Amino acid sequence: MYKTLLLFLMIVSFFTFCRDNNKARNIVTNKIDKAKILKKTGDSTTVDTLRSAISNLSLSNAKHIEILSSQIHLLSDSLNNEYTKNCRNWTLTEQSIIKIFRMVKPITRHEFNYQFYVLPCEVKGVAIIDKRKVPFLINAGSYVKLFGSDTTLIFGCKEKRCKEFFLEEND
Repeated sequence: MYKTLLLFLMIVSFFTFCRDNNKARNIVTNKIDKAKILKKTGDSTTVDTLRSAISNLSLSNAKHIEILSSQIHLLSDSLNNEYTKNCRNWTLTEQSIIKIFRMVKPITRHEFNYQFYVLPCEVKGVAIIDKRKVPFLINAGSYVKLFGSDTTLIFGCKEKRCKEFFLEEND
């Protein structure tokens, strides 16, 4: 009887935890949706949601982009990968990286997971974008990641002219 009661209490506790955890996740999501940021436009200030601001973010509007360092990396788990030969021949110049930055557009995590290839070759480096030092990663699967102290922004290259810089296009 004691074991049955203990099992019952554990099951109730588990379902309560799951329900509360789901509520917490929904609260956080709703707060992100409702988060407001101030956006300066001319002489007036408008209010946008955080999601809207991120989706409108564009590196093509950056006034100054400079590449401080860049290095091609072939991921170690790709020794027998079908892309290994192509990766060894893949290269990007500083000018190519700047062109890529100007072409990419923000993508959602869903788009990244389902429309872009993660290939075993990538360029890692540091750029100055409008006076800010930004570590970056460019994967040959046609996406770019910019890293902040607590944020990673993901951009995808969906235009046909991106094909010259990458080994795979997005789906």
